[in-house]
Amino acid sequence: MLVQNLTRVATAVALTAALSLAADPALASEQELIDKSISTLDNFLGDPDMDALREQVKSAKAVMIVPDFKKAGFIIGGKGGKGVILARGADGSWSPPAFYKGGGGSVGAQFGASQQEILLVIMSEAALGKLMDGKSRIGGDIDVAAGPTGAGVRSSAGAQIYGYVKQKGGYVGANFEGGAIEPDNDANKDYYDLEVTPRQILVDRAVNNAAANPLQQKLAQY
Repeated sequence: MLVQNLTRVATAVALTAALSLAADPALASEQELIDKSISTLDNFLGDPDMDALREQVKSAKAVMIVPDFKKAGFIIGGKGGKGVILARGADGSWSPPAFYKGGGGSVGAQFGASQQEILLVIMSEAALGKLMDGKSRIGGDIDVAAGPTGAGVRSSAGAQIYGYVKQKGGYVGANFEGGAIEPDNDANKDYYDLEVTPRQILVDRAVNNAAANPLQQKLAQY
């Protein structure tokens, strides 16, 4: 009887702990994405081979950060993945992040990689507008050019969005094609505790979460 009672108590404690940890799994996942995005910015913008990227970021309208995905992750295969977009305001400051999700299509030259990071530098208001207004398709209504890499390499002009892909061992050339990107409305609602559109987050700045400030500050450093 004692053993049975102890077993019941242990089970109850375990269930309570599990429910507590799972009480807000979306928020935990979103904050983890924010924290990983800070490291991704350092990995890209702190790299001496990223002269062109640093130049682009200075005049970018927005950036999209996808810090971690596998072969079937963001814009690859069918499982999809998550990223964040931050937009530059008229005063040069960076907005709070809006959460996005995507899937389908492909990123060329990445197959076989165990883990990669993606940074999209959005250079035009038109491209940012399409991303804010709803579902967009890479290679369809939005073109993404592979960003130039190498020390001393200057940025080329003309692309709406420049894309950079990094995996362990260095950068990989990428052909961005066919991937769908759309706002993650559930994640945005969970993180800001309010139903908001990407435009309200990125342009109107109607909401804020202090836990995202380090990401905004990190981007401002560059």
